[in-house]
Amino acid sequence: MIDALRECVIEFNRFDASAVPPRLTGPAALAAAIAAYEHWLADGNALLPELIDAAFRRLGDGCGAMW
Repeated sequence: MIDALRECVIEFNRFDASAVPPRLTGPAALAAAIAAYEHWLADGNALLPELIDAAFRRLGDGCGAMW
């Protein structure tokens, strides 16, 4: 699963020319996805798509504050 998340992040950063350099956004996005995945594994009632959405929204909020 982690490898699939990593590939997804690499693909996104490769095609999004407006993205901050992938060396920053790639690891941050991967960390957000892994955090959501681990939360999902620990909570049998949680929905993975909702957790991923929440993690990436928080990541986006934080990145927006940096720029």
